[in-house]
Amino acid sequence: VTESIATYAASRGAAHVAWLKDGKFTVHASAGEGDKDESVEVADVLVRIEPRAEWSQMLYEAWRLQRDFYWAPNMAGVDWNAMRERYRALLPKVGNRTELSDVMGQLISELGTSHTYIMGGDEPDRPKPIAVGSLGVEFGTSGNAVTIASILPGRPGDDDLISPLAMPHLGVTPGTVVLSIDGRPVRPDRDPYELLQDRAGKPVVLEIADDAQGNNRRTIEVVAREGDRPLLYARWVDANRRKVDEASQGTLGYVHVPDMDTEGLVEFSRTFFPQIKKKGMVVDIRDNGGGYVSQLILARIARKPWAYDAPRQGVVATYPTKVLDGPFVILIDQNAGSDGDIFPESVRINGVAPLIGTRTWGGVVGIRADKPFVDLGVSTQPEFAWFDPRKQGEAGWSVENDGVAPDIEVDITPGDRVAGRDPQLQKGIDVLLETIKKSPRSMPPLPPYPNRSKSK
Repeated sequence: VTESIATYAASRGAAHVAWLKDGKFTVHASAGEGDKDESVEVADVLVRIEPRAEWSQMLYEAWRLQRDFYWAPNMAGVDWNAMRERYRALLPKVGNRTELSDVMGQLISELGTSHTYIMGGDEPDRPKPIAVGSLGVEFGTSGNAVTIASILPGRPGDDDLISPLAMPHLGVTPGTVVLSIDGRPVRPDRDPYELLQDRAGKPVVLEIADDAQGNNRRTIEVVAREGDRPLLYARWVDANRRKVDEASQGTLGYVHVPDMDTEGLVEFSRTFFPQIKKKGMVVDIRDNGGGYVSQLILARIARKPWAYDAPRQGVVATYPTKVLDGPFVILIDQNAGSDGDIFPESVRINGVAPLIGTRTWGGVVGIRADKPFVDLGVSTQPEFAWFDPRKQGEAGWSVENDGVAPDIEVDITPGDRVAGRDPQLQKGIDVLLETIKKSPRSMPPLPPYPNRSKSK
């Protein structure tokens, strides 16, 4: 009948079926032949609703969804019926959908569990945000001139990490003076980003010069970015890798895993495998946003060679081949959570590596977010709980709300950040170098070749 639709609805008696596709409603007669589908325009259809009746129904539905899907059938000991009555008393005071969301949030918070979100719904119209263009630089001043103080390098070969002014053919360097943006003069008393409003993803024409006197005045055109965050992240990761490499004289590797989702798995694969010949590695999951791929990453760092391939000519290789045969350390902090909690706890359970840093977030009950309200808002129900069967009693659930404590606690103070110090990273390097010094690993010698002569 049709293809590529998300859902459909049947009329009472199933005489007609309707679906939404390409922004249009189509009605199809279930019986008869030759009937043409009817396209229904709903833009001008007015539907009468009673907001307070909807709010009451949605609050009860939020309560019922937790009752039916919350991970612990005993509602973690909370008298859930009493909570319904407590928060129902607030309904007459609710004045808009945002306040309803607040009441829902307070209701669900009585369960004291992670991953409980209230999202969307019939919210008031908000002004369309204006995206400010980014040039991947920090601006500075020199006298009466605005200069390029520094340029984020980007990452060659990655289309998502192009830094607009870092491209060599442009000839832009720290100290270059910016005279105008899109024909408007740049002055020290005005934020240059005022001139980049609504320029994200669009061509921007810059007039630049080598100095404030206008020597080598020229015009260049670049495409402004939508933000610098990816460039700043790439610079931070690459700088950390250089620190580890320099401090270890090239013997240690470094990878950062930003989440346990697509981006994290891609970043891990991109940086881990080129460094598997190192003698040890720092695996940094600080600020890890969680996800679901921790098992894949753990399987890689926990893998050790159990045999070797020795060719007649060439280099002896480990079996399996993609293995770093050396120690690891895992850097954790309070901003690593969800699957970013499960990963370090699994590392500890399997004795893979020491954990260095600060206690993780502590939220390991998963969600689906697939049951919308009548106004298409959503509340989430924590329903997939992680537990450790080695721990007795309720302690088996202990990562939830407790997080994962480090084996070696090292904090980063605001003073460290201002000064550009990273004591957690430095401790990881020190632990690895000491471990390698105490227990160096090397390729085992070849066994004697077989002798099948008859005189044996």
